[in-house]
Amino acid sequence: MTHKDIILKKNSVIVSMAERLGFLVEESSKMGVFQAGEDVRALVERRGVKGIYDFEYIEPRDSLHYRRSGLNHVICVIMSKKNIFWVINIRAIIETSGRQRAVLIGRVRQNISLCRKYKVQMRAGSFAESSEHLRSLHDVEALLKVLGMRDVEVKNLWKW
Repeated sequence: MTHKDIILKKNSVIVSMAERLGFLVEESSKMGVFQAGEDVRALVERRGVKGIYDFEYIEPRDSLHYRRSGLNHVICVIMSKKNIFWVINIRAIIETSGRQRAVLIGRVRQNISLCRKYKVQMRAGSFAESSEHLRSLHDVEALLKVLGMRDVEVKNLWKW
C-alpha cells in the first residue's frame, strides 16, 4: 500500500464519521476539518486540510516517562507553516469520565502548550450530535481556561 492508498482509505472513514456526526458529506469536505489518524504527517502535508482534531486518541497508552498526546514539534512546525489549525473536541472532554478523562485532559493541556509554543492556531468544536448536547458558550470558555488557555486564545477560538 502506498501513501496515496492510505490517504484515500482514510478519506472514506472520515466521510462516514462526518455523516455519523450529522455533517453532510459536502459540508465536511468544504470545511476541510479532518480527524487525525495513524499517519498524521501525511494528513498534515496534504492539500485542502484546514484543521485537524482528535490527536489525543492516536496513542492508546502513555509512556512511563512522557505523555503521548499525538502532537509533536515536527507536526506543529508544519501546521504553523501551512496555517492548519488544531480543533479541540469539546464533546470528547465532556462525555468521558474517570481515568479516561484525566488522561484526555492531560493530553489536551500538553497540546495547548505545544500549539502556543509553535504558534499553531487553535479552534474549538462542539461535535454535538443533537442540540441537546450543545453547551453554552460561557461554559465552554470556562472549561478551556481551566485547561490552560489564555483569554486572548479563547477569544480567537470561534473564528472559523
